[in-house]
Amino acid sequence: MQKMYRFFSFIGLVVFSVLLCSGVAFAGDQYIDDKMEIENLVDEMYPNIPDTEKEMLSYKMYEERVNGPSLKLDFEEPEPYVKEEDPAYIAVMDEEKYIVSLIEDMGGNANLDSWESNLEFLLNNYNDIVKQKDTNMYYVDDYIESYEVVKLEKDDPKEKVYTGKTLISSKGYDYDAAVNYAYKYGANYNSSYPDWTLYGGDCANFASQCLYAGGKSMVGSKADSVKSWFSRGSQCNTKKVSGTWRGANMFKEYWKNRASKYKQFNRGGIDTYNYTWPGDVVSLLTDNGRAFHTLICVSYSKDDKSTTCYSHTGSSLARNLSEVDVPLIVYSMRD
Repeated sequence: MQKMYRFFSFIGLVVFSVLLCSGVAFAGDQYIDDKMEIENLVDEMYPNIPDTEKEMLSYKMYEERVNGPSLKLDFEEPEPYVKEEDPAYIAVMDEEKYIVSLIEDMGGNANLDSWESNLEFLLNNYNDIVKQKDTNMYYVDDYIESYEVVKLEKDDPKEKVYTGKTLISSKGYDYDAAVNYAYKYGANYNSSYPDWTLYGGDCANFASQCLYAGGKSMVGSKADSVKSWFSRGSQCNTKKVSGTWRGANMFKEYWKNRASKYKQFNRGGIDTYNYTWPGDVVSLLTDNGRAFHTLICVSYSKDDKSTTCYSHTGSSLARNLSEVDVPLIVYSMRD
């Protein structure tokens, strides 16, 4: 079956090349522009694979994204994204404002942008903070955990490219299975997993479930390690579900290291449409670089160059990634 697939892929590539060389017009200048755009994208994402594989991949991507029909599944229509109305963003900003107020009440200087000095103050005064009456220690611990990750990633590149020499031996990821899982359980929760909605949000947990359904393997046994990624049991137990599985910021740290490639964008738009494919996962970031939301790409429309993502936190399941006006990271999961 594998040989047959490669044979037909090769035949398709040959036909594609012959038609191009013979001057057959697919769509005139638009065809040339679309093909060059995809070829440039492949060069950027897979710089080290052989030219023959780049040509085959470019052909496959052209057929899927440009020459084929838009992939529109029967999801709810995506709502316009408004940062100030996003429950995940509201929740993280409530926490950040609380931390600023806490530090100021203890005689320190703080603002929303000074996360490094805020983090240092919390760590240096942690014992005193614990002793204070009515302190929201969940906020304190979550802030520390989140910004220790941000600090760790401070010098990370904005983009990671695929460093493999070939795609043929890459482990498979069934992105159709991941998308179908999102469709099946987006509005109807899978009771086999714990629901973390009341513990800071369920978006990363849901995205992790989708990736696992697509074939990504659970890793490790230490729940607080950024090298682990697992969920065991149906109860909200932080020792049985890793922080990387259920928390947006630790999810970001794990997949920046594990994904074969990723890219950070200043906001959604045509560039994110070109880069993002169904089955890919997205982290939305604050201006400080802290992840506050996690989504999975489920469909796209070539007509208006838009990408629809699904998430589990908020009143709307579907969002148009092209309209997101915050920094974001797209993790390419297909390799």
